[in-house]
Amino acid sequence: MMTNLELSNMNKFIEEFVAAMFLPHTDEKAFPGVIARLKIKSGKQGSGIQKTEDRGQT
Repeated sequence: MMTNLELSNMNKFIEEFVAAMFLPHTDEKAFPGVIARLKIKSGKQGSGIQKTEDRGQT
């Protein structure tokens, strides 16, 4: 016997799922090790991360 659960109807599951997909990638201070590695890899003083505004996109 197989039981089918429709997860999209479970509000708690959807809340947890959406929260788990969020990555705080816009705050460079939250990832100092990654920023340091990007600086070393790129050989630049900047972080190596281009924000959307910097690329001329909105």
